[in-house]
Amino acid sequence: MNSIPPANPKNRDLDPPGPGTGLSSVSSIFGVVFFVLLSALIVFFTDRDIDTHESTQRTILDASIEKAGYTVEIFIDTRRRHIEAFSKDNADLIRGYVDSPEDQEARATIDTRLRLWFPEYFTFTVADTAGNDLIDDLEGFVGRICQASIQSFAEARSGQEDTGHMDEVVIHPMANNYHFDIMAPWRPSRELAGVFFVSFFPGSIAEILRSFESPGHRLVLVNRDRPGLIEVTAKGARDVISTTREINLSAEETEAILHRKPINGSRWELVGYPAAGLFAAYAADAWRDATILIAALFLATALAIIAMQRLERRRMQAQRALEQKTDELSNTVDALSSSKAALEAQAQRLRELADQQKTLRETAEAAEKAKSEFLASMSHEIRTPMTGVVGFADLLLHQNLEPESRRMVHKIKGSAWSLMRIINDILDMSKLEAGKMELEYLDFHLPALVREVAGMFEEQPGGRSGKPVDLRVDLSDGFPIGINSDPTRLRQILVNLVGNAKKLTEAGSITVHGQMIDEGAPKPMIRFAVEDTGIGIGPDVRDDLFTEFKQADASISRRFAGTGLGLSICKKLVELLGGEIGVESEYGKGSTFWFTLPFTPATSHVDSLEAISQTVSHFVAERPLSILVVDDNELNRQIVGSILTGMGHGFKIAENGQQAVEMHENGGFDLILMDVRMPVMSGPDATRLIRRAAGAKATIPIIALTADAMEEHKAAYFEAGMDGVVTKPIDRIDLALVINDVMGEEINLPKAHQPSAATDVPAEEPIDDGQLAAVDDFLKQIDASID
Repeated sequence: MNSIPPANPKNRDLDPPGPGTGLSSVSSIFGVVFFVLLSALIVFFTDRDIDTHESTQRTILDASIEKAGYTVEIFIDTRRRHIEAFSKDNADLIRGYVDSPEDQEARATIDTRLRLWFPEYFTFTVADTAGNDLIDDLEGFVGRICQASIQSFAEARSGQEDTGHMDEVVIHPMANNYHFDIMAPWRPSRELAGVFFVSFFPGSIAEILRSFESPGHRLVLVNRDRPGLIEVTAKGARDVISTTREINLSAEETEAILHRKPINGSRWELVGYPAAGLFAAYAADAWRDATILIAALFLATALAIIAMQRLERRRMQAQRALEQKTDELSNTVDALSSSKAALEAQAQRLRELADQQKTLRETAEAAEKAKSEFLASMSHEIRTPMTGVVGFADLLLHQNLEPESRRMVHKIKGSAWSLMRIINDILDMSKLEAGKMELEYLDFHLPALVREVAGMFEEQPGGRSGKPVDLRVDLSDGFPIGINSDPTRLRQILVNLVGNAKKLTEAGSITVHGQMIDEGAPKPMIRFAVEDTGIGIGPDVRDDLFTEFKQADASISRRFAGTGLGLSICKKLVELLGGEIGVESEYGKGSTFWFTLPFTPATSHVDSLEAISQTVSHFVAERPLSILVVDDNELNRQIVGSILTGMGHGFKIAENGQQAVEMHENGGFDLILMDVRMPVMSGPDATRLIRRAAGAKATIPIIALTADAMEEHKAAYFEAGMDGVVTKPIDRIDLALVINDVMGEEINLPKAHQPSAATDVPAEEPIDDGQLAAVDDFLKQIDASID
């Protein structure tokens, strides 16, 4: 990289400006203008707030006075009607008291009744129509007021028969009470005789006014004839008010009155005024807050101006430094541009590598697909002739053969199943390597499964010597009964290990051990061990035992045959189930292959099924079915037909899918056994056409008979509409059980094994001449292929 030249000399002339120059002056002017404008706005809005507050208070006071006045009028009017009703209802009692004023009992009765109606009452009197006090109960100033009111009332009502309410009410407010008088016409007979006059101390009016007062507002009653006058009387004796005084509102209070409302039916009006200093105090608080806000604004403006000046100086310094860095970066850019070509070349190389990786990935995917297709094709092509071998071997074994012939047929069938085991191992290894092996966890009887596997090898001789080998099962006392795991994979592991031990043990014994370990641990385990007295394994080759296509040494492959896949598959299955596998061995003294599995107890009841394979020979149809057998291979059709005939079912033959569709449309079948790979039309295509048919014909159960054992292909058969799958070579029991499953009833029932005395072979119906001829033809084809 080139050296960086010194900064441009012209940058040295850029010194930060001093205070008050350049943008600093502009920022100061802007700050002052901003302060003045905001201060003016604060003053304006404060003044508006004070006016709004006063207007709001006036509105609240107006509403309070209107509501309070209306309530007081209702209160007074209610009292009027009560006095009128009282004077009517008690006219005789009042008349008796007027005639005998010295009758204190009559007065006490009136007094008691009045207090029931008017708890706030303190005195009463009765006057004639001329206004004369008939019981001499009123004296002084109050008496004069009452006499004037009575005379005014009498004059207004003279000559009227039905006088209603009085026109005038006299009210005397007190400090916390109000004293007012109400008169009502008094008629001891039909004619008007005078006036009934009652005086009250109704504290209710005070409570009414207080209830309508808002904070800071006052409500009072004043004399309408003398504005500003409040008549106040002290509460005196029951019959006589001895003191009377008048109090005027102060000039300030009178001037502060904001609203007046006359009280109908009286010489009083309701007035309202704010409390002293209400508006002034609010205005003072508002201006105080405005002053504080303006002061804070002034301080903030000053600080902002100072900060802006500092920022301006820093900006100028940063500008100078930036220009210096610009010169430095310009030199750096020149140096970086020289490496751009190299980076582009590297990027081009990376793109080429990415393209190569993509090509390799596509090639690998194509190879994986070709591998899957090859395995499926290989499985199909090998299983198809094996179907014939195993099928015809089964047919021969169910006949009365000579012992030597039976032994040879057993050899043929055993060899066929050995080949099938190799094929299954290859398919399993392919699934395990691709991560497509799926486990099926079920509840099952564990001891029965172990003994079932051991039973498969009990009659087989050991190694190449042909000598019998003692096969034992040793399960500990605490060995579990019910377990939840994958029984198919566990059986496969045990079959591989016991089979290997059988091959490598020419004499002696083989023991299958089972016991619980780590019972107290959070996750207990089960330990299985297959112990033999065979040839043993040297320490130098143990590490390769669980490697694919590896055996202890080359001589083992030559002496005992095998692909070397069994132990590798066992290792992968054990690890998939969550366990471990290993071996303990000494060359020439035998080996012990062991593995562990996690113990999960069964949640449902499990039964021992170990006797089924020993007692069931074949199935017999409870209800014969009409079955359509579809297969392009003549030998397969003959084998399937023979199995169905042995069960008791009837059948017809179709050689491809198109014939199957046509025969199904014309005939009434209960079930279709459909091959998958056929010329003209495949089994899945034929199934799709049948499922699109109209009516009940579209729902006929269809079972796939296929030599393709790949699980992903089986899923496609179900998607096409097939109800079940049976793989080739066909197992009689498997076929019978799948028929029962798709039909939804027990069509085929198991038949117990009944060996004959001479041959120990199940007695079945003999094969006809045509089937024997087919067997001969098939064996000739095998001989020709061997030649």
